[in-house]
Amino acid sequence: MLRLDYQAYSSCLGRFFQIEPVAGETIAMDGKVLRGSYNRSTNASTTDFHPAIQLVTVYVVERGLILPIQPVDCKSNEIKALPPVIKELAQRGVVFAFDAINTQKKLANKSYRHLRNGKYLMIKKPQTRYYISSLNETVEQLAQRIRDYWHVENKVHYVRDVTQCVAGDPPRGEDSARIRVHPLPNLFADFS
Repeated sequence: MLRLDYQAYSSCLGRFFQIEPVAGETIAMDGKVLRGSYNRSTNASTTDFHPAIQLVTVYVVERGLILPIQPVDCKSNEIKALPPVIKELAQRGVVFAFDAINTQKKLANKSYRHLRNGKYLMIKKPQTRYYISSLNETVEQLAQRIRDYWHVENKVHYVRDVTQCVAGDPPRGEDSARIRVHPLPNLFADFS
């Protein structure tokens, strides 16, 4: 599995299941740090030192489908992983939804230039209830999209943390998994 070309694999999987976003669908994007995936440099280690691996989930909300998992460079964060996805999907008429970390002014001006004529919904922490959107929808429609955005947390990240159990008492989930070498984190995320 370590020799598998994840990009080719995920493209084949997407074609097989006909996972293509449709105009008007909400694409929720959110990063998740796999807390147990760090690697310390020791005499016994066979891989290089690296901090915990972070992946970005790209989720088609209306159909509950996951597009290819986006790896995040260990010297970066999810902000750098989103623009290529946006560039690829912006012309399809989908609505991009992302949370507060991805709404920074500098980022929105520079990295998201592909959204200038596109549709987006930026959610800044639900406690403060600030939203930025290019959508011309009713309050009810916008509220539904905001609620649906959180499916990426509740129906994807939470499920991975429950289904990818690591032995222990009590069993622990994805955050405790010691999967430390690419493309294994991506593959296990796809399988859950």
